[in-house]
Amino acid sequence: MNKLNIFTCCNNEYRNFIPIFILSNLYHNKDSFVEICTDSLSDIDIKNSLHYLYSLYPNKFLVHKVSFGEIIPNTVRFITTPKLKTDYVYISDIDIITLEGGICELHLEHMKNENIPYSNIVRPYKDNQGYKRLTGLHFTPYDNYYPIPNYNDLISGNTYTRNFDEAFLYELVKKRFNNINEKTQWRPVHGIHVSPNRQPSTDGADWQMNKWEREWGEFRNSKEFLGLEPLLTNYIKEKILIIDRFYEDNNL
Repeated sequence: MNKLNIFTCCNNEYRNFIPIFILSNLYHNKDSFVEICTDSLSDIDIKNSLHYLYSLYPNKFLVHKVSFGEIIPNTVRFITTPKLKTDYVYISDIDIITLEGGICELHLEHMKNENIPYSNIVRPYKDNQGYKRLTGLHFTPYDNYYPIPNYNDLISGNTYTRNFDEAFLYELVKKRFNNINEKTQWRPVHGIHVSPNRQPSTDGADWQMNKWEREWGEFRNSKEFLGLEPLLTNYIKEKILIIDRFYEDNNL
């Protein structure tokens, strides 16, 4: 029984992350399902990767096409209803290599402790650029988010110029829960965030590799990972090499 659907959408170069996103989530959270929506698979060679993953995890993931339309791509995951209905949905970023298990239990405990209907945080005021934003990692009971409320007013009345997706999510959730908790501060990233928009290792926002050395080593050397690695695109192999070198150069 799949209790949790780990759900995301991607396009362009982010499609390269699809195989490692599937493996890292299912390796660490075997009671979950992974669903990925994408604009196309025609120009990314991941067919052999998906065949290999299906041999490991049959009927545990789904990759399918969805229209990205005119909306900002990062927002598509918030307005798309998963094909598989589960008790809970974790809307995630495709470029996170998950290295932690028990995701569902961790977020449910947090919701219980904070008495909140979802698990996420409102970004600190200094980061909000004049409007309130929920972060892009959103854990929710299925029935607390779907069916998605009408959002035409958010699209037509959009005055956001940056991070529209997070501001959009805040306003969308507010349609269901007017009193959004702005005090809770727990919002983990359950692994290495291999963002093309960040430097791998800096004093600011980076890939957050410092805390995952042991977990990366275990996952990196697993038979599942080693079987997938030759099938990954060169784009992802380059990211793996960066992570490997980081841990070689830093005895954390």
